[in-house]
Amino acid sequence: MLGNAIALIAIAAMFGLEAYKVKDRIPRLVFGAIAVLFALGGFGISPIVEKSPAVGTFLSGIFEQPLSWFMLFIALFFVLRPLWTKPGSFSALDYAPPDQVEDIRIKIENLEVSISRNTANINGVVETVVGLQDDLTENARLTSQNEGGLVAVTHMMSEIQKDAIADFKELREADAQLGKAIDETKAQIAKEVTERVMADTNLRRSFAALSDKEWIERATSELARRASELSTPTDSGADLSSSAVWSEWSGRYDEWDNLLRDYISVSARYVSNFEEILQVEDAAYGANWEIKDSQFPNSEGVRRYKKFRIILSHWRSAQRELNRKVQQAAFEGIFFNDF
Repeated sequence: MLGNAIALIAIAAMFGLEAYKVKDRIPRLVFGAIAVLFALGGFGISPIVEKSPAVGTFLSGIFEQPLSWFMLFIALFFVLRPLWTKPGSFSALDYAPPDQVEDIRIKIENLEVSISRNTANINGVVETVVGLQDDLTENARLTSQNEGGLVAVTHMMSEIQKDAIADFKELREADAQLGKAIDETKAQIAKEVTERVMADTNLRRSFAALSDKEWIERATSELARRASELSTPTDSGADLSSSAVWSEWSGRYDEWDNLLRDYISVSARYVSNFEEILQVEDAAYGANWEIKDSQFPNSEGVRRYKKFRIILSHWRSAQRELNRKVQQAAFEGIFFNDF
């Protein structure tokens, strides 16, 4: 019973960690409440078992299942995962899009401030050149009688213009490089956000596949059990010719068929053409059968029983591929992301 208590406390720790990380109030309360319930169960399981052995037997049955311990392993895996994750690596469980968006906004604002400063410097250079040209023109007019002075002034104006143009070109080039850096930064950030969203999506799909895997296993067991009950005409030569017996058989068959269609709906998420197991070729009805027409009330009853057996055979043949693809979907997102 100690192992059961540890398992409950570990699950409580997982939900407590999720409650700590989430920001919204309602999800935090929900995760926190679940964590408290599991913690109370873990610390209080021994007194409960002492007072009620039946409850202890029930809990032991749950924790002796391999799937229960597997889910415990998954919980501990994500609680302890930060201990071995490399500093620069990304975990989809730590991904918080609002923080990432705020970081992007701050980077872009800083770059835009740099562009504004460069633009102001360019405008200042242009204004300085214009002012110098006006001053030199006025000086040239006043000293026009001195040919040597006019030549010197003209040469000075030419040099100043060249320097101003060179400064202007350098500033424009710096502005272009800054714009290029902004584009590259945006592209890199978009790539990182996309990769993180994809990793988070894969992880969610993996947990959904784990849930589907558990349901499919239970449904498979139930379908097999009911199919065995419906197959008595073949297995033991049962006689279904009377109206009462045939009516009972038909009712159980309808229940089996409804469960099978639910099974197909879930399985189609992993095997695209899984619904084809319901298709029955006319030639299949004429194959060799270990039944007699006299075991059924009429020819329609014979045909309906044969259809059941054909679909049952299709279903059994398709299970292997389905189990492989469900298991692949369940474990890929967990064990093959961000290592």
